Formats: sequence, structure tokens, C-alpha cells
Amino acid sequence: MSHPPVTCKRLDFKPNYTVSIAQSIQLAFNDSATSDVTFQVDGKLIHAHKSILRIRCDHFRTMFNENWNQTQSAGVIAIRDFSYPVYWAFLEFLYTDNVNLSPEEAISLLDLANCYCEAPLKAHCERLIKNSITIDNAMMLYLAAVKFSASELQKFCFEFAIHHLTRVVSTEAFDELDEATLRSFLRQAAAAGAFKY
Repeated sequence: MSHPPVTCKRLDFKPNYTVSIAQSIQLAFNDSATSDVTFQVDGKLIHAHKSILRIRCDHFRTMFNENWNQTQSAGVIAIRDFSYPVYWAFLEFLYTDNVNLSPEEAISLLDLANCYCEAPLKAHCERLIKNSITIDNAMMLYLAAVKFSASELQKFCFEFAIHHLTRVVSTEAFDELDEATLRSFLRQAAAAGAFKY
């Protein structure tokens, strides 16, 4: 019995990836089907992945250490110190390196970044806030920068306020400064030569 001739043909396999690894990680954010940790903020749930959070954030690396037991991991973690949009933006940043918040909410995110010692997020918030500075909000942003030890942002807000001093001192935010902050600001302004007469 004879066999028909067999020819071998080389198969070229070219994967057709339509989604990159970075895009896949972004798509995994808030995916309840694949998540293994859930946060509850203002009564709303945010789904995440402990492995991604541990890789991206020292706070979570410590939180989800080897002593983290299974009963804790099965539950929902309640977040009370931050609003839902701010905590959502924080977790989304860990997945995407982007922040999608209003400048006003970015101040609260700056607070979170300060609490969680997240320097990259803090720098991102500072850039977002710098791009949104106006005459009306300059002193509010200056005060937030002082409060959250954001020295570069504080310097930026101070210089902006000095360049627009006549208009800034007429704002409601300037009127609402506490006495110690006002005194400190005026001394810095004098040292910078803002009062030439």
C-alpha cells in the first residue's frame, strides 16, 4: 500500500494584537468580572486588582502584604476620607497614568496623593492645578499648596499672585485667608519687591 506524497509547508504565525498591554490594563479598571478587591466610596463600588495596586502604589503594597487574610480580601473596603470622584481618579491613575478631574477636585486628589505618599500623582495634580490658575482661584490654590506641602505649586501660585497682585487682593479668596497665612504671604510679597512705594 502506497502513501500519497506529503509536503511540509512552513506556517508563519503573526499575532494580530489589537490591544496593547497598557490598553488591556486600562480596560481592566473597574471590571467586576476580573477584580479581586472592591472599594466602597460614598455608597458606590469601584472594582480593582490587588496585583496592579501593589505594583503601582506603596500604600497598597503595605496594605495587601502577606498578612492580608482571605476574609479581608473577600470583603469590600470602605473608604471614608475621600469622595467617590477623587478615589475613582486615584485608582484610575494607577491603571492609566492619567487624571480626569476638574481643577477643584484635583485639590482633593492632591490631598490623597499627599496622604498616600504618591509623588507621581502629586506631581500630576500640581500640573493640572497650575494649568487652571486664575485671578479668582490663585489664593485658594496657594493655600492648598501650603496645606499639602506642594512647594513647587506654592511657588507658582505665589508668583502668579504677585504678578496680578492688584486684582488678586480684590478677590473673595484673598479676603478669606486666615491671619497667619495672610501675614506670611504679605511678608513674602514684600521680600519679592511687590511693594515698591
